[in-house]
Amino acid sequence: MRRRRFAAVVGLSVLLGALLVVGVDLSGPEGAASPTGSVPEAVTVTVVGEGETLSDVARRSVPRAEAEATMSRIRALNALPDSSVRAGRPLTVPVG
Repeated sequence: MRRRRFAAVVGLSVLLGALLVVGVDLSGPEGAASPTGSVPEAVTVTVVGEGETLSDVARRSVPRAEAEATMSRIRALNALPDSSVRAGRPLTVPVG
């Protein structure tokens, strides 16, 4: 009976270890540049470049955040009714 319990514990430990290793491998490399959705509170002023969209400005300003969340914050900071921007316009943007 004791050997069976020991074998069961060892077997479950090996299975759990294998699942953890697979889970780590599936999560990707640590520090990968995937968006987190977190938009920083700090702000700065930037100028919209020729041919840039609000989405481009958002990704340039906070590359690690979700572009849509950053765009929403930029619209709020600048009282923009939509996502239309013109080259040369200064915008208050989150920075990070």
